[in-house]
Amino acid sequence: MIITYLRENLERSTIMFSYIDIQLIFGQRSIFHILTSEAGLKLKSNGEGPHELDIEPSTFRRELCQKLSSHPQYPDPIIDQFLEALQDLLDENPAQFITCLKPLLVNGESRFGIVADSLIRILLGIDFIQSKLLNQLLERLPTFISDSDNDNVESPIPRLILQQLKWLEYTVDPLRLTEKILEMIPITPLDIQREIITNLPEIINDSEQKTVIQALIELMDQNHRLIVPILDALSNFIIQEDYMSKIRETVFDQLESADLEDLPLIVKFLLQTATPEDAFIIIKQIRERIDFRSIGRLQSEANQSKRNQKKKKEQVPESLILDSIKNGIQFHKFIMDSWIKAINDVKVPSSHMIIDVLILLIMHSIPGTKKKVENIFRKKIENGLFTRELLEEAITCHYEGLQEYFNNIISLSESLLRSSQQQATLARAACSLYKSSFIVFETYEQQEVIASLVTHIGSGSNTEADSALSVLSHLVETDLVKICRFTIFVKGILDYLDNLSIDQIRILFDVLSKLICEDANQGGGNSGLLSEFSIVIQKQLSNPSEKYKQIGVIGALALVKILGAKKSSLSDIDQTSNLNNSEKRNPFLDIVKENLTKIERHCACLSFAFDELAYFISHDLLDEDLVIWINDKLASPFQDYFILDDDDISVYNKEAYHLPRIPSEPWMKIDGELLNIIYPLLCEPYVSTDVRTSLGVKRDWIISSCSMFKLWQACEKAKNKGSLEEVDALLGMGILMYEKQTADHMKSNNYTKLMCETACNALFYAINWFREIVNAFWSQSDIDDTTCKKIIIRLQNINELENLLTELLEITPTFQPFGFGVPTQKSVTKIRAIAAPIDSSQRNIRAGKTARRSAISKGKILSARRIEEQEEEQSKINDPVSQFMCAADLRPLMRELEMEIFGILKYGEFKKPQDDCSDNDDGPKELNEVSDDEIRLKPKEIIYLLEDLNRKLEHKISPSIRLNFATICV
Repeated sequence: MIITYLRENLERSTIMFSYIDIQLIFGQRSIFHILTSEAGLKLKSNGEGPHELDIEPSTFRRELCQKLSSHPQYPDPIIDQFLEALQDLLDENPAQFITCLKPLLVNGESRFGIVADSLIRILLGIDFIQSKLLNQLLERLPTFISDSDNDNVESPIPRLILQQLKWLEYTVDPLRLTEKILEMIPITPLDIQREIITNLPEIINDSEQKTVIQALIELMDQNHRLIVPILDALSNFIIQEDYMSKIRETVFDQLESADLEDLPLIVKFLLQTATPEDAFIIIKQIRERIDFRSIGRLQSEANQSKRNQKKKKEQVPESLILDSIKNGIQFHKFIMDSWIKAINDVKVPSSHMIIDVLILLIMHSIPGTKKKVENIFRKKIENGLFTRELLEEAITCHYEGLQEYFNNIISLSESLLRSSQQQATLARAACSLYKSSFIVFETYEQQEVIASLVTHIGSGSNTEADSALSVLSHLVETDLVKICRFTIFVKGILDYLDNLSIDQIRILFDVLSKLICEDANQGGGNSGLLSEFSIVIQKQLSNPSEKYKQIGVIGALALVKILGAKKSSLSDIDQTSNLNNSEKRNPFLDIVKENLTKIERHCACLSFAFDELAYFISHDLLDEDLVIWINDKLASPFQDYFILDDDDISVYNKEAYHLPRIPSEPWMKIDGELLNIIYPLLCEPYVSTDVRTSLGVKRDWIISSCSMFKLWQACEKAKNKGSLEEVDALLGMGILMYEKQTADHMKSNNYTKLMCETACNALFYAINWFREIVNAFWSQSDIDDTTCKKIIIRLQNINELENLLTELLEITPTFQPFGFGVPTQKSVTKIRAIAAPIDSSQRNIRAGKTARRSAISKGKILSARRIEEQEEEQSKINDPVSQFMCAADLRPLMRELEMEIFGILKYGEFKKPQDDCSDNDDGPKELNEVSDDEIRLKPKEIIYLLEDLNRKLEHKISPSIRLNFATICV
């Protein structure tokens, strides 16, 4: 009422007072409230919501500008009063400040989906208040201080203030604005500094770019934590070449010390601003200054600390770095060319870096560059520049950044393996990539690795199959549980058995056996694998071909090796879940018995099985109880099959168990009364039926004689801690051969082809026997001088026998060793390989005294039952066969000399130089006929051993093997 009265009376007064002045006099509202209200603004208090305009923002600005400019006190002090009142409004509370910085509502709504400008933004459009208002707003920025240690300002007001300054329609004083905003950067918190710098391109006038660029370069030198927002801002400016050089030099200096999170944008800036002239220098600096080894280590530590938190790709800095590089390569072709040049210029393995491998994988993912990248990889690997360590580290330590490029890793591995036919190094590199990928990637990627390996195994290429199987075997050894997830893929390899060699099948069956055993231990449901594997084994054993029977033997014994493994060797199988001995022994004993039952009539396969078991035992792979059983049932009967004493020899002589005109005769006995039967066994088909039945021996036994002895001596060593002391009589034991005749005598006396071939076979198997004897006794744990001298005599015996065989081969050009691929008879003979238990009268081999052979006296060996009657002697073979010109041609078919035997070369001289005797002696004498000084390793034996060693080296060593990947394939 009072105000109304005063207004009515003052209007008639000569003193002029406006309505605004009256409200100011009484302090009801400020000049800001009055003018904005009259111009059409409805101010909300205490953050009740956005302020509202009754008119268009442009109309409001025009009305307000008119009211200010028409005020009697314009420009001073009305503008200052107006702005002071505005500051008072902003200081009321943060909510009011935020409301003034947010868009206004126009007539209660945002028309056409466009949000109106904020109140502050509208006021900045008034020329005569813009500069002062800008100063007031910018001076508020340093007042916002971080409440935490990470320099982050939680208030949204600084960011909203900067938004008001962006893209102003007109800047009254651009220089003053630039100076003021640059003045604020050093005195504001780091978070606000970054916001200011990032928004600079949208705030300052184009005319001030040079000033801003200079300031940012100086700031980048002073604070490396601001390098990312500075580069982000600079990328929006037009920069002259001299300034760009300064920027790059500053960035290069900061690369090594930059934060990991900053590197993606730094790399992006460098590559996007590169030119064809300086691209190579930039690439070289990036390559040398960004340490990906340290990045991988930091990421690995971060993964360990956040093991249960899955990171998205965008959260992995290395992935963002690689994305920046990829974008740069795709953006400019000269960037790709510069990378390739930088990588190709490296000529020393130690100079290659992890980034080189990563860059090539990135390029491999770009269409049109795949072949070029694969060629670079091949050349680098072939030349030894990409080492195994480099490739493995690139995958295992940087797999998070390579998630996007996994398919390229697999594609590259496949290409390398397919290209490895003439270069084994490529196969080893592919193996490294496969192994590393399986170890670090997730389940889907692991499945792809296994599927690719299976494809290689079934490809028909030996190199691919060898390499893929070596990887699969390695993965089973290192992470059996993970491989079990992909059993269905692994068992699919069983369809490719015809494409695999025996050694490859052995590795495959070993893998499958471990998977079967692990599944049983974990109580899994993959019994289908065991069933399918068992069916394959039975199918192979039932096949009449020896090749497929060998496959069956390998499969059955692979299960035996796993089920019967020593507890201490079960590193990959949970020991706590193993069955006890009595429960565990039944399965593998049944497998052994069933296996031998199916192959007992095939002595070559039986010999193969004995050799496999001997290997398991000699390498300490089987449980002691199983070794005892094998020794009792399979190995120990060797002495009853093949060792004769004086009584046995008398029976053979009495029964004339030999060919006509060629009686039996002991050879090469060193000491004792025992003999190893060789020649009479070979005569078995050619003696009378009554004699064959009474003695119960079979010619086929000789095929497995050396293998059976090898199994026996392996069991003896396992039982006696590597010693053969209990059976040392075997070393001095002679051999029962034919009456020694020269080749000239046989030729002049018209010996038949059968006689000559039987003599050749006797010599061949005698050589095999002595080779196996030498292997067995030299590899003992302790060897005394007497044993060593006997072994040397046996080496001399081998030389003598080979000389005799060479002479006979000259008159027997059609000779083929018995049991090596050429059938000797059309009938099938079944040989029982397992003897009945032997009683306490078993012979004492060490003492050289024997009980009579059971087949002769007490019937302890079950006689073999002939399935069909023997037919006529083998008919002539029409197909051409290999002709053996000398004994050396037969060495590939002989028993292998083991590597340990070459240790005897250090005993090359047992004789004093002055007592040296000629190498032209007739042959080795018995041990009791010569003095110790006369027993020595002569040049002939030394040459024999060295030739054998040379053949081994030629077979084993490939000229393409390089040191870089020499140990990759297991």
